Amino acid sequence: MLNRTISAVFVTASLLAVVGCESKTPPPPTSSSGQGLNNLSANPTSIPGKSAAMGKAAVAGIQKNQDDAANAANQISGQAGTEFVIGGVKFAVPEGWKSVAPSSPMTKATYIIANAGNAQVNFSTAGGDVPSNIERWKKQITDESGQPISGETVEQTAAGYKIYIYKATGTFASMTGGKQSNTAFRGAIVQMPSQSVFVRLTGPADTIGPAEAAWEQMVLGLTR
Repeated sequence: MLNRTISAVFVTASLLAVVGCESKTPPPPTSSSGQGLNNLSANPTSIPGKSAAMGKAAVAGIQKNQDDAANAANQISGQAGTEFVIGGVKFAVPEGWKSVAPSSPMTKATYIIANAGNAQVNFSTAGGDVPSNIERWKKQITDESGQPISGETVEQTAAGYKIYIYKATGTFASMTGGKQSNTAFRGAIVQMPSQSVFVRLTGPADTIGPAEAAWEQMVLGLTR
């Protein structure tokens, strides 16, 4: 009788242990696309999410300091007009592009292209997934009836990074509230583990041609 009781207790305890294990929340899935930190930090209320968000912030802070140091060195050596470093990658600035003060604190650098109708190139960094950022861009480009233009998105690879290039032409609504009709919008997202680099080109559709070719060559020619 005693043996039967002990066996019953052992079986019951084993079943409770199994149920307890199965009721636990499974760990967040990992990503093989290099966006692990982004995926985890999308849920900042969880412990892994909080840790990932703190990790992203720390990585971004370190990277910013390294970028600033690299650009300061370029300034001292006289290469500031030919190279810009952001997110740990280097872009060879095309000849004739003039560096001006960015109009937004979110923009890391701005260049004006005089021979392309004063087209503008902006460099910035941000988090978020690629589809969401491209959807945000789409809402900024509308047709004559005010409807978003779907545009075209192409995936490329350079220096081991995935680069997504979005192209559309229409009325461009800038973040400052202004609207520019017949504007060519060209945006590139360089996908990185903690945050991505954004390189946007906007300008008159009729004169953007040479600037667009130079912009795309610069983006796809980035180096580490």
